[in-house]
Amino acid sequence: MKTSHAPGRVSLPRAISKLGFASRSQANRLIAEGNVRVNNKVELNPHRWVDIDNDRIEIQSQTLKREAFRYVVLHKPSGVVTTSSDEHGGRTVFDVLGEEGKGLKPVGRLDKETTGLLFFTNDHQLANRVTSPDVGLSKTYVVGIDRPIRDQDLQALSEGMEIRTEGKFVVTKPARVSVRQPLEVEMSITEGRNRQVRKMLEELGYEVISLRRTAVGPLLLRDLVAGESRELSPEELNSLKSALGSKESKTPHAKPYVRFEKKKADDSKSAPGSRDSRVGHQKFHTRFQKKRSGGSKSTDGSKETRGAHPKSHSRFQKKKSGGSKSTDGPRETRGAYPESHSRFQRKKTGGSHRKPSR
Repeated sequence: MKTSHAPGRVSLPRAISKLGFASRSQANRLIAEGNVRVNNKVELNPHRWVDIDNDRIEIQSQTLKREAFRYVVLHKPSGVVTTSSDEHGGRTVFDVLGEEGKGLKPVGRLDKETTGLLFFTNDHQLANRVTSPDVGLSKTYVVGIDRPIRDQDLQALSEGMEIRTEGKFVVTKPARVSVRQPLEVEMSITEGRNRQVRKMLEELGYEVISLRRTAVGPLLLRDLVAGESRELSPEELNSLKSALGSKESKTPHAKPYVRFEKKKADDSKSAPGSRDSRVGHQKFHTRFQKKRSGGSKSTDGSKETRGAHPKSHSRFQKKKSGGSKSTDGPRETRGAYPESHSRFQRKKTGGSHRKPSR
C-alpha cells in the first residue's frame, strides 16, 4: 500500500472530503468499515495517499468525481423536516429543492415548524466552519410571541440565561435582542443548541407563535418567499468566507488582528509608529540603565533614570569612593575628612603627626 507523500497526492480521508462525499472524520469511519475502494481494491489504511485526478475512489459502489462546489440558500417553509428522508412519510427540504439539491447537504437544521434561511453546500470544510462553536457565527431570528416582552426579560436574554437542553442545564451566551413590533422580537445568537430560541423564551413564560430565521452570518434571506431557493453570488460567498476567517478570503480576520495589537500595546505605550517600546516600563528601564551607567546621576535630557533611586546610587558611590560622602565631583579629595586623612597620613608616614626635625 502506498503511504508516502508525493507531489499531487493527498491522504485518502482528505480526498474523500475534497470530493464532497463526507467530512474527514466520516471518511475515516467509512474506511475502517471497509466501504472504500481505491483502484478496485478495498482500502483499510486511512494514511494511504492518493491522486484525486488519477486514482479511482469508490464508496459503496459510488465512484467519486471532482465536482465544483455549490452554495444554495433555501427559504424553508413550515411543516418540512431538515433531513434527506422522513420515516413518517412527510416532506423534506430535498423534496422542496428538487434537482437543485442533488449532491448538497444542509448546514445545520431548522425545526419542522421553523421557517426561513437554510444553507446547503457540498463544500464540507466550509460547512464545518459555519457550524463550528469556535467560530460562533451569528444566526438571526424574528420571533412572534403571545404578549409584549418585558424590559427585564430583554435584559435576561441579552445577558445569557439558564435553559434545559439535552437532559442538562446550560447557560446560554448573551444574545442581541430588539423589539420590532409589540408581539415580535428579533434575536441573534452565536450558538446552535437544539431549539435554543424557543427554549429561552419559553423559560421566561412566553409562547412562541412563529419563528423565522432571517440571516446566518452575512447571508440574508432577502426577498425569497417560502419554498424558493437561489445560488449564492460571488460577493455573498466572499463575505461568508471573510466572516469565517477563511484563508481564501481577501479580508483579514478581525480576531487575530486584535490579539496582535493587544500584544503590541502591552510592550509599548508609545504613540503609533514609534520604535520606543520602553516608555511604559520604568522599572525595566531603570535596571537597564543601572547596568549601562553604573548608577551615576545624569543631567536632564540624558537616558539615565537613576534620579529616583538615591539608595542604590549611594551604595555605588560608597563602593567607588571608599566611603566618601562627597558628591561635588567624581575625584573628590579628602580635605573635608580629617579623620580619614589622618589615617591615610599615618599609613604613609608611619603614624607620626610631628613635623620632621631638622
